[in-house]
Amino acid sequence: MASANQPEFAWLLESGIEDIEARQSPPTNGGSRLRLLALVPVALFSLFATGHTKPGTVLDGGWLQLSESLFEPVDGGLDRACRGASSNDNQGWYFNVVSAADLASCQLMCLETVGCAGVEYADAIDRCEIWTRPEGIQASRSSQGSVCFRRVGVFEPVDGGIERACRGSNAYDNSPSYFEVRVVQLLQDCQKECLQTPQCTGIEFSIGRCEVWTRPEGIEASIALPGFSCYRAESFATTLTATSSMTSTATFTSFSTSATSTATSTATMTGTSTTVTTDTATTTGTITATSTATSTTPLATTPASTVPTTDVFFRGIDGGVDRVCRGATSTDNNPAYYDDAYTVASLEECQDLCKADSACIGVEFSGSRCEIWIRPDGIRVTNSAAGFECLEALVWSPVDSGEGRACRGDSPGDNLPSYYEVQVVQSLESCQQLCLASEACQGVEYSPGRCELWSHSIWSSISLANFQCYRLVNRKREAFIAEVTANTWPVLGFDAECRGSSSEEDLAQHKGVVQAASLQRCQERCLENTLCQGVEYHLGRCELWIRPEGIGSTANAENHICMGRPSSLPPGEVQTKYVVHYMPWFLSREGGFYDHWCVGNAHYESVFGTYNLSDRDIVRQQLDLMKNSSIDGLWIDYQLASWNAVVDVIMEETAARGMGVAIVIDDAVNPNIFAEVGTKMIEWTSFSHYYRHGGIPIVPVFNTANAIFTPLPFEAYYMARRELARPDWAMEHIHGSQEPWSGWNDTTKMIMASHPLLWAQHIGDSGTATVTESWPPASLKCLSPH
Repeated sequence: MASANQPEFAWLLESGIEDIEARQSPPTNGGSRLRLLALVPVALFSLFATGHTKPGTVLDGGWLQLSESLFEPVDGGLDRACRGASSNDNQGWYFNVVSAADLASCQLMCLETVGCAGVEYADAIDRCEIWTRPEGIQASRSSQGSVCFRRVGVFEPVDGGIERACRGSNAYDNSPSYFEVRVVQLLQDCQKECLQTPQCTGIEFSIGRCEVWTRPEGIEASIALPGFSCYRAESFATTLTATSSMTSTATFTSFSTSATSTATSTATMTGTSTTVTTDTATTTGTITATSTATSTTPLATTPASTVPTTDVFFRGIDGGVDRVCRGATSTDNNPAYYDDAYTVASLEECQDLCKADSACIGVEFSGSRCEIWIRPDGIRVTNSAAGFECLEALVWSPVDSGEGRACRGDSPGDNLPSYYEVQVVQSLESCQQLCLASEACQGVEYSPGRCELWSHSIWSSISLANFQCYRLVNRKREAFIAEVTANTWPVLGFDAECRGSSSEEDLAQHKGVVQAASLQRCQERCLENTLCQGVEYHLGRCELWIRPEGIGSTANAENHICMGRPSSLPPGEVQTKYVVHYMPWFLSREGGFYDHWCVGNAHYESVFGTYNLSDRDIVRQQLDLMKNSSIDGLWIDYQLASWNAVVDVIMEETAARGMGVAIVIDDAVNPNIFAEVGTKMIEWTSFSHYYRHGGIPIVPVFNTANAIFTPLPFEAYYMARRELARPDWAMEHIHGSQEPWSGWNDTTKMIMASHPLLWAQHIGDSGTATVTESWPPASLKCLSPH
């Protein structure tokens, strides 16, 4: 357990979170159950993805056989690369390339993509191809380290899905044998658990809890239950059959989708139809296709290209000649970095193949052998090898339209002379040729008679007549820059990783890694969690930074972007906050002094049953429900020292969620509670998320006429209920003399309260007292779910 001054963040990210056993069954006596914490509908997102031991059947090579209801392996799946109509059909527009931590994450992104027909995944480089070819994946070819899966199903909401708990044959059929319980924090992670379970027939999700259903008959019913969601893993009703020469038969389905392509499609009508729309054709029906893939030919024949090529230019890496391409180091030559080598007649033919493949970032050529490199992070180094050539594939990308623009660095005012070299030329084309001849050149600025060759990344530009600005980048980086420049979040570092207080501080507890197919999705994941201070994004990999002090520094890293979370409110606008008065007295059913399960104060039964707040998991689940119901913080009632351990847990867990907290001193059973709680209040008010005004802790007082007021041993604002008579301590100087009441200004009034009207007093180290008679401000809303 973390100390009081160091909130425990580790549980958000660890993989060994303990299971939650509590499970509610439907009432057997015809009665109803009411949720203690049913505040508002719960959103289907929470904190961070957590790792788990993955269930499933292990195939040869260590791969997991995943959900049979949603995906099926193509030609066995293992060591196979997906292809279109034949083993050589691999047009760049068939798929989108993203990064994924594992196969299940890749498949989950497929399920979230309209028109996805399947995936190809290479574990060594976290490369995920989301296939959206209208006709689906009809063939494959041998590719060591890759797997190919065809999509055959969908997560279908049961009775609407939202606010539903799954059941078997009827509303009361909820045998524990139907499902396995996993601890996850996100709906997406629950879906991944299903993907990693071969016999999964559906899922039930609530915050912190995932049921992976394996009932053979599936999920046939559901009940209404706030905060829960239910989905069945359902195979498509209409399928297409594809047969390969490897004698394996598989099914796939066409989807309604749009694809940017000039290709046309033909179809054979053999069954119930679905519709696929491309730019130039509509395909309706069921398609039968045959491929002639072989796994013995070491080099592939040249595939025909039906996609117009882009103006792609090639530049040698480390000179290019007598060099072989490598990844991060001179020995890094994973086969997943490139398409299986093609047999070509010339270097030009190899380059044409690269031009036709939008994922190509370079080529390696020797004799008649052509490797099409697709490594997302590019070709970083080369190695010496006689008779080989290694070339990067580059395009000219206009900066902010290019015309009438002068190049700049990280911002419009960033134009250091060290960023570029000036040459005298008479045309833009000549300027670009000089850049192509220099491996250090990353772009050009041209004005009549003047050429700047930029060796610094060009992220910005300014308007300037008769100037032109172009970047020279590979197509993967061009797409990355387009994502970055289109967003509105504050950029803390271009081509940079986020860091803590210095460029060397990169602690695991400061961030959580989640899956995001785009920068926009990464930012959405950040906005879903108020702990998030900003994001680091890198080609499908998203880090949510939760360091309490924020992102303080960056470190250089190409194709990474570090961004701060924007302010959610315009300057001067007041945000309404919601807090709850939280009672930590539900400790056990067996008894104990003032245990409210036993003394009649529990008027409703919670969805968690007769829970014990000594169980940290119960506290976590309650706080997650509040957090995802837009509750900003808690006012924790405090009456007895026996509650200290529970309050300690609540302080740590609210800190982990970025929720505010204050301690309500309640003298209902102990008039001398002020004197007894002083030491613990020093500890609790030292937490950074304790509510303060002007840096001074706020101490609400649930006072009665019998309270013995003793000032706490630190400066504080005290507040008491105004529906009672003004307490004596609110009228007296701390040393006994009388002080006048005085009003507070509007800024001072923006303190949270949990009752309609309160007396409030500031008692400082000097003994001065200031009291207000008007509470709460108009922006305050108060909830009390207990």
